[in-house]
Amino acid sequence: SKLAYQADQRLSHGRMDDDDEQSDQEELFTDTFEPDTYSMATMSIIRDMRRIERDHFGKYSNLRMMRIVTSVSLLIMNMGIQIFLMIEIKIFVTAKAVHDIRHVYGEFEGTMYSEVYYTEHGFPRGIGGYNASKFDELSSEEQAHVCRIPFSQPAFFLVILSIWTLTVVGEIKATWLFFYRLIHKLPTIPTMEFSMQKIEGQEVVVGLSKGVKWILLVMVIIPRFVLAFILLWLGCRWLAATESFANLLLNAVALEFILLMKDLLYHTLVPGRNKRETESTYVDIEHESNTPTFLTFFGAFTWGFVVIIWVWSYVYHWQFVLPGYKFDVREACTAWIDKRYSL
Repeated sequence: SKLAYQADQRLSHGRMDDDDEQSDQEELFTDTFEPDTYSMATMSIIRDMRRIERDHFGKYSNLRMMRIVTSVSLLIMNMGIQIFLMIEIKIFVTAKAVHDIRHVYGEFEGTMYSEVYYTEHGFPRGIGGYNASKFDELSSEEQAHVCRIPFSQPAFFLVILSIWTLTVVGEIKATWLFFYRLIHKLPTIPTMEFSMQKIEGQEVVVGLSKGVKWILLVMVIIPRFVLAFILLWLGCRWLAATESFANLLLNAVALEFILLMKDLLYHTLVPGRNKRETESTYVDIEHESNTPTFLTFFGAFTWGFVVIIWVWSYVYHWQFVLPGYKFDVREACTAWIDKRYSL
């Protein structure tokens, strides 16, 4: 069979000779799963369904079915906690922060401009008649609030937002790789009985049945993609509405905590054997072997350009925290910032 032929080729080929300097071919064979709840659920589905089919519902089939249910339940709990936290943040944190920053910036615009229009949310935006001296008419508390909004320091805000976006892009990239390797590249086989082979001492996933591919797509990959994109949007919105430079950093760290829930639950709740089996399960990536090309050397940097484009577009075009923001706070707050943040 094709799978047996691939295994024989890998066994006979061996690893690249470290002393062979004439070849620049990168030969890849297998890679491990990340140690988290997504990988653990995937491992359980693949390994246990294979053993159940191979043993024809033998001695430990009930235990293996229970492990599949438990692993998927832990994954659902992981996603449920993430969804719950995002909803609560949206209701009790982000909504208030957005309301407050809109009020603060509205007071600033209404004071600094003699001609204004009102946004759909009822807050003024300047059209003409800007007068820098009117900044002193704001109370000390109003000055402090408006000068500490993230948009008052665009460079600082852009960097923090880029770091947060990079964090989420890492999650999106990992999910895409999951899809590419398991769903797109692995052969579709008629039964899970032959889904794994032992190659050079490694338990390698070499194919998946159509049913298992659909299970992984619907229960693991698509929800992970959706949660990552929602968290990216929610995080950017929360950071844009933060009225403190210190809290801007703290909120970025707090947001990462939601992403890391999959690691927390895995390391805390998953039994040792399940962890060992997850981390000793390999997937066939021989198709990723390559020769030096522009893409193989520099392709991953494209994600950096994606981050730059997203952050720039969000701040200057797509953010609805402060609709119609005029980037006029920085100039008005220069003296205030210099006085209070100088050593």
